Amino acid sequence: MNTFEEFSRLLSTWFEAHGLTEHLQRRLDEKLRNDIFDAGDFFSLAAVADGESEGDADSLQEAEASASNEYVLVATRDLRAKEDIWLVDHCCTFRLREFCEHLEANATLRERLGRILSLKLSHTNAKEDTQTVFDHIWTKVGSYRLPNEVFEGDSQYENTWFIHDEVGSAIKVVTGEPGNMKLEPIPLCFPEKGGVFSAMWCVEDMEEGTIATQKAASVLESAGGKEVVELLYGPAGGESYVDAKRVCVEAWRRLAGRLEAVLTTAEGHVDRNDNGGARHCPPTASLAAPLPETRNNEELRAKLPLRVFTDSKLVSANLTDARSFLLVDLPREAQVMWIFHDPIHDLAPFQHAQFISQFPEERLFTSKQGLTRLIQEHYGYVEWFQASYDTTSQLREFIGDFMARQVQLNAADPDVVVTQDDTRLLRSVDGTNLWITKPINLARSVDMTVSSNLKALLKAIETGPKVVCKYIANSATLRRRKFDLRFIVAVRSFASEETPMEAYVYNVFWTRFALEDYALNEFDRYEKHWTVMNYANPEKLIQLHHSEFIEEFNAEYACKGYGDSLWARDVYPKVLKMLRAAFGVVKVGGADRRRCRAIYGVDVMLRETLDDTRGTKSLEPTLLEITYGPDCQRACKYHPNFLNEVFRTLFLGTPANMTRL
Repeated sequence: MNTFEEFSRLLSTWFEAHGLTEHLQRRLDEKLRNDIFDAGDFFSLAAVADGESEGDADSLQEAEASASNEYVLVATRDLRAKEDIWLVDHCCTFRLREFCEHLEANATLRERLGRILSLKLSHTNAKEDTQTVFDHIWTKVGSYRLPNEVFEGDSQYENTWFIHDEVGSAIKVVTGEPGNMKLEPIPLCFPEKGGVFSAMWCVEDMEEGTIATQKAASVLESAGGKEVVELLYGPAGGESYVDAKRVCVEAWRRLAGRLEAVLTTAEGHVDRNDNGGARHCPPTASLAAPLPETRNNEELRAKLPLRVFTDSKLVSANLTDARSFLLVDLPREAQVMWIFHDPIHDLAPFQHAQFISQFPEERLFTSKQGLTRLIQEHYGYVEWFQASYDTTSQLREFIGDFMARQVQLNAADPDVVVTQDDTRLLRSVDGTNLWITKPINLARSVDMTVSSNLKALLKAIETGPKVVCKYIANSATLRRRKFDLRFIVAVRSFASEETPMEAYVYNVFWTRFALEDYALNEFDRYEKHWTVMNYANPEKLIQLHHSEFIEEFNAEYACKGYGDSLWARDVYPKVLKMLRAAFGVVKVGGADRRRCRAIYGVDVMLRETLDDTRGTKSLEPTLLEITYGPDCQRACKYHPNFLNEVFRTLFLGTPANMTRL
């Protein structure tokens, strides 16, 4: 990037999006090349002390003694729109999960952010001051994602967050008016200069003494309307804020009503769970006969081994049943096409194959977005799936739920929008208003956020399409650690006009533990609140084989008053029932689906529940997600016959080490 022309071409899309003239482009190029930070020649900081209006802004020198002053940016000369552009540095740049730890260790940064955010800090309690700063940064933070030179899997989608320096942070964000300036991060990284910078420029003429303002904006406006912007940046309790809140609560009421209607009218019936609450269950049909093969099993066995083509090195190395399966190098020679790395949307190119290792419809339930939609459409609300919202289409509804839950916790609504009748519509109630944002199609906890701060959640949702779910605050623990369980489900057929559902769960499951004791605090701490640790911290990995887990689990929960043999007596039957219901709502069409087979990873957590009226305790399973192409390295390492048993179940119709759903 040695010339202006190269610079202009590189940023052409950004320049066009923000309407920057060639004059401003050249000025920006000049200032970036020469490190010209000259905003101080045109603007100054002024402080609005408590109780004063913006028109009473004092100079920075006169008001700097008060840490609670709000700082604004004031033009020190007459300025014309789009006549000049100024570089703005970033006060700090960080990864969200590392921010609090770094901030607590850096007193200088805490003090600086306290001034930028106009906060009163204790200056004596680092942890308390860190939390205060973290709770108040959300209207001042931005984020961006830089491409990595080396592919790092889903970790390449982690976002970088930043807070502007004193100049950029002093531009007043306004709702309901256009603003006289723009402030945007420049999508270029200059490692030798310290990273990424922002640029600000006037979009209206400004007289000397005018306070710089920027129109509030959010990428979420397309999904949630102007209400999202108002709730993110507007003053709480103001007329526009209350109107926005009312719109979101009404949207949530309508959705809650529709989901309740699905719950009461869907095929099936409502029975009573152990706590006396209503639980929606599909009708329990007798187990159908196994799916007939294209050729009968006797003919299949007579022509064994089945020829298998795969693009998976794991399958090639661990499919060792040579009497039943023969690996081949060419797809056209194969009877079984086991495709792992590429999704199959059309079966037509595989006419030569007798079996194919995917269902084209699986994309409808192996994304968090698709699974949420499927469960809402078929069950409405169901106890084994947390209250969840697709923020690309249900953002207002999520906000309404959040607002109603907050009123339930506070016992009153100062804005008189949420009623007590509203709070009775809430599901997944656990005494908290904690939520987790999940990218619709990423794995290994990448770009996930846990918070009870609505502005923090909205900022997290800005970084890409998300499903937001009620966080499981009452998670079961073992050795005081949070855990989840990975089950493998082998599907020979989904329900259709031609076939019943035939699915099996592998009799061995896998445990995944957090690395720190569980507590309802430090929600940015990955080691405490996330359980997928076999990638990030292999040296600290906690592993319990399923038999060891069951033994410890039964012992610990017997001591907690849940009774003996809890896993086999109560928990595992509930897990099987949940899996049957989850896979039972998947419908496929077309006779050629009779050739499809697949395995899925199913992640499950357990919730501790208490019936206050009866005083009974129970553990209830919660479905987290269903994943395509589950990582089976641990399965193959500790159970060398795993893939042989999976293949026999799927392709020979002889279930091995499996339980029928």
